[in-house]
Amino acid sequence: AMVINPEYAAAEEIARVLRFPSAIKIDTFVKGKIELLKFKLPEDSPLCGMQVREIAAKLHCDVLVCTIERDDEAFIASGDFRFEARDVISIIADPKSAYNFFKRINYKAKPVNDVLIAGGGDITHYLCRILEKDGMSITVIEKDEDRVDMLTDMFSDVNVIYADAINQESLMQENINRAEAFVSLTNLDEENILLSLFAKSVTEGKVVTKINRIDFDSVIGHLDLDTIIYPKNLTSDYIVRYVRAMNKTMGTNLETLYQIIKGKVEAAEFTVNADSALTAAPLMRLKLRSGVLVAAIVRNGKVLIPRGSDMIQQGDSVVIVTNHLGLHDMNDLLQ
Repeated sequence: AMVINPEYAAAEEIARVLRFPSAIKIDTFVKGKIELLKFKLPEDSPLCGMQVREIAAKLHCDVLVCTIERDDEAFIASGDFRFEARDVISIIADPKSAYNFFKRINYKAKPVNDVLIAGGGDITHYLCRILEKDGMSITVIEKDEDRVDMLTDMFSDVNVIYADAINQESLMQENINRAEAFVSLTNLDEENILLSLFAKSVTEGKVVTKINRIDFDSVIGHLDLDTIIYPKNLTSDYIVRYVRAMNKTMGTNLETLYQIIKGKVEAAEFTVNADSALTAAPLMRLKLRSGVLVAAIVRNGKVLIPRGSDMIQQGDSVVIVTNHLGLHDMNDLLQ
């Protein structure tokens, strides 16, 4: 049986981006050994005009560029692809290499120290539980008095304020302009969007917005809101992952699955249980379908960003990025 807690899943996803505020979204594979991080290139990024293949030599970083979103198009990265401002890029790396990469391109790589949260619902409750362990300074603004009392009783270190967050004065009194992060988690999407747009106008900090309805995601995507969390998408991702993992074959098991670009590109983690055509030759000699990227291999706890001469071995965990949606088995990657 599978039990899904969308509020807890949303809190975990928010906590990940607060630990690494330069990323819009972070997915993890192989029990956190590998991260897939999505971020947007500002106009002054040193990556603008650079080709994908130049990153390793120019930045001395062991990261792999997986996808690029430009306008409404999604590309699986090829070596000659040139970055432009406003591209949304996803990279894969172990946490330490990701940290070095972001430092080299002048992004904030340190976790935020303090966060202001609008709304005191279930996601806030789980988020406080996670962030308290990280030693983060947390302020919550909540307009329901009972909820304020409950949160105050549960979290002695959290500063819970009885006020309405949609009132700009309340936000300024709580120093939203100086907060390293602002998270809008009220029950209304419209409120969350307005609060986040206001936060973006007064602070340089990280801004995270929760949105329940997914039918306007293309419109919302153009609002430049930084990180957007859709609890419903998290739930559907879990269900798809579970259903596909139930259909597993003998040779490989699907362990984790994320939609990196909704409806266009997925990242999947497989465990290789037996030798097959995939383990028979180095990657450069495998006849992989187009639109398939072998993004990372974890072997005996060590992360490899694979080169053409590397081979997949029995026992490996392998992360694949592909625009062929609906993969059940790694052998489907071959032509």
